[in-house]
Amino acid sequence: MLALWAALLYGRRLSDPHTCYKLLPTKLMKALDLQSRGFELCAEINAKLLRRKVSIQEIAVSYQARSVAEGKKIRWQDFFHAAWVYFRQRW
Repeated sequence: MLALWAALLYGRRLSDPHTCYKLLPTKLMKALDLQSRGFELCAEINAKLLRRKVSIQEIAVSYQARSVAEGKKIRWQDFFHAAWVYFRQRW
């Protein structure tokens, strides 16, 4: 759902923007002036890169979801925080 939301707001589809590694030049990373401290950090990075029209290369990674017992910490509230960050950063 977050990938669809981001695509609607920014006109660029990312296959899975929150299950990824990000590799950025230090100068660009510092220029993003990141404020988030939780799960929504991925949304803030993606939104700021998409807004700047930075070229994003996606490379497939192997991912296996974890259960809560195995350490999964994401909650439903995190979805809404990230969705709000995408919206707020759009303009």
